[in-house]
Amino acid sequence: MNRRIFSSCLLLILVLSNPRPGKAQPINPDLPETHSLAQGPIKLPIRLHLGYLVVVEGSIGNQKLNFLIDTGAYPSVVDQKITHDLRLGEEPSRVRLSNKSIQTRRVVLPSLSLGPIHAESLPVLSEDLSFLQRATGYKVDAIVGLDVLRKSSFTIDYRAKEMLFGPVESLAFSAAFETGPPIVTVRMTFQTHQLLLAIDTGGPDLMLFNSRLSDSTGFQELGTEKVADVSGAFQRRRVRIPGVFLGSEKIGEQIAFVIDDQKDDGDRFDGVLGVRGPQFWKVAFDFERRRFSWEQGADASAITVAIYDDAQLSPRVLADAEDEAIRIYQKAGIPILWIGCNPSKTDAKSDPRCQDPPSAMHLNMRIVPHARKSSDDIFGVAFLSAEGTGAYSDIFYDSVEQLDRDWHVGLARVLGHVMAHELGHLILGSNAHSRQGIMCPSWHVDELHRASMGTLLFSEEQGRLMRGSLPR
Repeated sequence: MNRRIFSSCLLLILVLSNPRPGKAQPINPDLPETHSLAQGPIKLPIRLHLGYLVVVEGSIGNQKLNFLIDTGAYPSVVDQKITHDLRLGEEPSRVRLSNKSIQTRRVVLPSLSLGPIHAESLPVLSEDLSFLQRATGYKVDAIVGLDVLRKSSFTIDYRAKEMLFGPVESLAFSAAFETGPPIVTVRMTFQTHQLLLAIDTGGPDLMLFNSRLSDSTGFQELGTEKVADVSGAFQRRRVRIPGVFLGSEKIGEQIAFVIDDQKDDGDRFDGVLGVRGPQFWKVAFDFERRRFSWEQGADASAITVAIYDDAQLSPRVLADAEDEAIRIYQKAGIPILWIGCNPSKTDAKSDPRCQDPPSAMHLNMRIVPHARKSSDDIFGVAFLSAEGTGAYSDIFYDSVEQLDRDWHVGLARVLGHVMAHELGHLILGSNAHSRQGIMCPSWHVDELHRASMGTLLFSEEQGRLMRGSLPR
């Protein structure tokens, strides 16, 4: 049986990161196919959580409701409270996960509308979706998957916070569908691997199935972590993969998660590609031309940061800290691209970009074991000229480590915030400190609490100033 994603959001119950995918029994695969909209694109405003979860307004019957858009979900899922209010008859059903199956319920909705899309007598699954409100802060009444979305080509613009239905504009990069609905896949190549990935707007990261990898010894291992879904807790490996291509388009170095799964020779895909890891800021599904297209944040306008790890951190801590700083700058609309540089300049494995001359768009950061002068509240330094410009900064790892021991915020999270702060000095220049937010000169209880919650960020004005420094 083909592997189907039951719903990456539904399996996100305990961690808002890529879960283990499900294998769902197909439900009425003969729904009407895609058709063109006679009018121009129809726009819907969206709400974003964590930079990738898309919530829009739609309706079931006459009720206006909140829908979470998830191209990795098939079939769609409706909150059981809605189905109970509509007094819909339920039929038992089962969903196969990677190593077990779970009981669920199937119902038929009288109608569902989303922008220009209208579906009648729609088979869906009925589940308790209240966990999504606890996780995102939004009440989510349904997870809408490709059984509905395939009725119209569409674009999601994460920066403009809108979803457009209708003809897809030409974007910078695109790849052909290898398979179409119910699960859209594209081909990914790296090293000697050629894999099919399901495109999943409901998931953040790149996830690969171990059973489909002939060899993963060439990956840089970044450690393992325990996560959980409805089938229970499991381990996944975090790895760094250089030179990744989607179709013929290079998307560069990627962080991926490798999970153990139960091999199924009928599987139609070998992994799942979320939208946050590759830093997609616009994606489009063109069902008429059978193409997936995107704009990527880490493009020529990205600020590259060469990082030198003299403190010899564990790869996982450093990678997590880099991700934290990327998230903070994404909130400000600034693409950041980290370049790992070895402490030894004679190391032949160093990225050649480490030798690029310093500039406003190519900064350098060094993590050193100790500060030159002992101070409890100094965690790093940015080296600025008299004119207020600079391209070099140091992070004092012992001070960061002590801060985490004192406040238990999480070592990678603290380090990521300190890295973002020092980069802020280089990008904003002199007088970058502010009374609140991440550029506050001294962090106390409030700042550390916000850091632990992921809400210690740049102000809107600081974001505007930084964006203004990027090349047009």
